[in-house]
Amino acid sequence: MKRKVLFFSEGVTLAHLARPLVLADALPREDYEIHFACSAEGKPLLEGSGFIHHPLNSISSARFQQAVLAGTPPYDLEVLHRYVAEDRKILQKVKPALVIGDFRLSLSVSARLEKVPYGAIANVQWSPFAPRRRFPVADRSHSVLRFLPVWMIQATSRVVYPIFFSRIMKPLSELRAHYGFPRFVSLEEAYTEADFTLYADVPGLQDLPQLPANHLFLGPILWSPPNLTNDWQKDLPSDRPCIYVTLGSSGNAALLPAILEALAGVDATLLVANAQNFASQRSQANVRSYPLLPGREVSERSSLVICNGGSSTAHQAIQAGVPVIGIPSNLDQYLATEFLVRKGAGILLRADRFSGKALQAAVDRALHEPSIRQAAKALGQVFAAHPARENFKAFVKARIG
Repeated sequence: MKRKVLFFSEGVTLAHLARPLVLADALPREDYEIHFACSAEGKPLLEGSGFIHHPLNSISSARFQQAVLAGTPPYDLEVLHRYVAEDRKILQKVKPALVIGDFRLSLSVSARLEKVPYGAIANVQWSPFAPRRRFPVADRSHSVLRFLPVWMIQATSRVVYPIFFSRIMKPLSELRAHYGFPRFVSLEEAYTEADFTLYADVPGLQDLPQLPANHLFLGPILWSPPNLTNDWQKDLPSDRPCIYVTLGSSGNAALLPAILEALAGVDATLLVANAQNFASQRSQANVRSYPLLPGREVSERSSLVICNGGSSTAHQAIQAGVPVIGIPSNLDQYLATEFLVRKGAGILLRADRFSGKALQAAVDRALHEPSIRQAAKALGQVFAAHPARENFKAFVKARIG
């Protein structure tokens, strides 16, 4: 008899849909009956998969991004109570042997109430076992902090960030207390609390002590949009490099015109995703823009990737041994980019202090400085040694057979 595995995807960014899709696809259909709960926006990506879809309500991506930039809780207590009720209804209907969630934070309550083993997909920068560190100052474009110098805010970050995090996780803690579970002690715990925490990363990006047995590294979870044409490959010049440019679903898309303008004189072909809104604003000879691009394949063809620095696109670049210029606009992206910078495989530029000249200098370094390219290739070899699909399949087999 097939074992049932139920995946929950929170719809606030594409990554939280893409990662569980990749893992679900890794499971043999002859052994597992796969159920997938996601919003209506994500349902088209399930077509042809054979997964059983369950409609799931999620706050909008716009609401989530606005809350992140404003430093306010993206979820209020009323929304979280609705989430728990909806989660439990689906869990009771499916009766899975295992549930996997990607940023569906209500599962720390609902899966426990239904007594279903729960695995949470997370990035290692949010591990509660990481040594206490000074968090970087994130994008201040939409807050009063934009009037203060970075060094001044950074100097007080050890005091400010715990207050900031406490504010964000307060509704989640109140939800837990309502159902008789311990309150969260940190935002890192809120983001990773589960029976099993599954890191979409490799060991070594973060200096961690010995982790508990239920905290596991799967490896980078790489995804590209399905059913895309190969038009982007046609007539690419062979005598100059390609640069892949995408700010994804959670980057600061308003920067894209400035990025392209700064790179107008670069002797490279710019393969630009999500650029359809700007294609009519200017005609630039070295730009090829598309609504979507297959990130893995484009990264392999490129000499450099410019992105928001988040793990989804950055990991595709590193897997291909390609350096990354990260232009992050939220804390998660800053943390992910900082790891690559420490490994010598990336360069970080602040979104709220964007400079075309700084980008030009970074591109010149990334294309011509051997140490950056060598570091990206070395880290790419580490990534390749941690196949997420195989590791996840082994994890599921060990837990439920």
